[in-house]
Amino acid sequence: MRRVALIFAFAAVLLCACEKKRPNGDPKVTFPVESITASPGDAVKVEGTVNDPAGIAHIDLSIAAFGFSKSMSLVGSYPNEYEFSAEFTIPSDAASGADFVVTAVSYDNKSVTAKLPIELRKDNS
Repeated sequence: MRRVALIFAFAAVLLCACEKKRPNGDPKVTFPVESITASPGDAVKVEGTVNDPAGIAHIDLSIAAFGFSKSMSLVGSYPNEYEFSAEFTIPSDAASGADFVVTAVSYDNKSVTAKLPIELRKDNS
């Protein structure tokens, strides 16, 4: 019985020693554009990329002023790079622009928030 316990203990030590170490780093969000200009009622698509050497755990996208929210869990795969895309419609009664907010959280619980300004056209054209 004692021999079995020693074998299990040795196996546990080996498994822990072989666990993949993740590099440190901070998440980074990039957008291909500096801002978006649209009119109320327009359908808009926002794209971007999140990078993190430790791996990405989840990404939250939101536009509080327009009631838009989307979350993506990447737990389990923890990719080092993830390209996101989100589509939404600007409310027809929107009176002012807003920020498209991306919050990325890494495997090691570091987070970053990036904002992409959404500007409304004054003449609805």
